[in-house]
Amino acid sequence: MVNDGSPKDNTYGEIKKLGEQYQNVKGINLLRNFGQHNALMAALHYTEGDFILGMDDDMQTHPSQISKLIHKMEEGYDLVYGCYPKRKIRYLKNVTSKLNEVSSRILLGRPKDIVSSNFWMITRQIKDEVVKYDSFNPYIDGIFYRTTHKIGNVEVEHFKRAVGTSNYTLKKLIKLWLAYWNYSVIPLRISSVLGGVSAAGGFLAAIMIAIRKLINPTVMVGWSSTICAIVVLSGLIL
Repeated sequence: MVNDGSPKDNTYGEIKKLGEQYQNVKGINLLRNFGQHNALMAALHYTEGDFILGMDDDMQTHPSQISKLIHKMEEGYDLVYGCYPKRKIRYLKNVTSKLNEVSSRILLGRPKDIVSSNFWMITRQIKDEVVKYDSFNPYIDGIFYRTTHKIGNVEVEHFKRAVGTSNYTLKKLIKLWLAYWNYSVIPLRISSVLGGVSAAGGFLAAIMIAIRKLINPTVMVGWSSTICAIVVLSGLIL
């Protein structure tokens, strides 16, 4: 259980009590709020067992649904997401969730028939590979997609939030979306295409300037030729 920076209440104190009561409960107390995916990465380093489950503490992903994920995992999947036929969330959250699904499919290569969520289960082998990732701003699902293609879905019931409100602000959602780009080759491909177009355009412009100079030797081409050289070299660098 991870306390992701809640100094104003006794969250970690309650976690410690559970750890003293149950030997299989481990508590992690982060110094501040590092974000959901950093907290998940911290937790994964301390997990054991054949199957590892990830879920939120708001009870929208309910413990009563865990058995459904286990049964689906037993079919041979490395990763199973719980998906919801009907979600009990606000309109803005629903819109951002749809954007998340589209972005993860395009940028991260998520299979079209797979729906991701914060309610997931992985094998220990996948966990061992995921924790090898050691870099700033991790995105758990992106690492999952790079690690395995044996991914499944199972329908689970989505419950109402038991207490509190979501900590995801629009700023945090945008930051999470930007993290997708760390796991995609699309930015490199876009850069390569733009570089190729720039270099080709500069080369064609240089040819036109050379032809113009041959036709009219009095034309000054110093500035134009310099710009063409810069454009071509910049494109090659990209």
